[in-house]
Amino acid sequence: MYITYMLYMIVATCVFARPMPQNTAKGAAKYPGGYPWDMVQHPVLCDPSVQQSSGYISVSSRTKHLFYWFFESRTPSHSNTPVILWLNGGPGCSSMTGLLTGIGPCRVTSDGHSTTWNPFGWNKDAHLLFLDQPANSGYSYGANVTSTWDAASDVAEFLQTFYQKFPQYRGPLHVMGESYAAHYVPANRRPAASGQQHIHAVDEHCGRQWAV
Repeated sequence: MYITYMLYMIVATCVFARPMPQNTAKGAAKYPGGYPWDMVQHPVLCDPSVQQSSGYISVSSRTKHLFYWFFESRTPSHSNTPVILWLNGGPGCSSMTGLLTGIGPCRVTSDGHSTTWNPFGWNKDAHLLFLDQPANSGYSYGANVTSTWDAASDVAEFLQTFYQKFPQYRGPLHVMGESYAAHYVPANRRPAASGQQHIHAVDEHCGRQWAV
């Protein structure tokens, strides 16, 4: 039932802004500026056969806290292994939807009690980074953004911190998404690639676009 509930909450965020999770709120009270970094190094859900990391990275002077879930490639990693940054659209949809129902290394089981290995996961030959953005999408929380470009600036700052913490994943970066991500993806390309010393290269792809 936990997985079913989690998936329900993810879908609900496409319509309603989600408040700060209770356990995160309690922890954040100890840090008035918010967490600069809060993660679980090895989650046991989804694909325990690969290295994982999930948690929050704070951006915009710690006023926004972006939730991510990262999976290493199933193929032995090397310095040129690409990183796929996946962004769902909406605007306001959680990228965990793409993880659990799309390109991720696992799917929710039919009974909703757990996850099952997805042989078609895109982490066969690439690292996968799912990011809930902008703030208040999915499990991310904090100050609201007022434009797609503001959201892109937060993603660029997120990536800088991510690569500082995980310098081993400096392969080419591919920013991908669907639906309203047709706005997010191009907007993120410029600030992510411009002057970001930890980012090796950037290109962009988007499916089922909504670019009105």
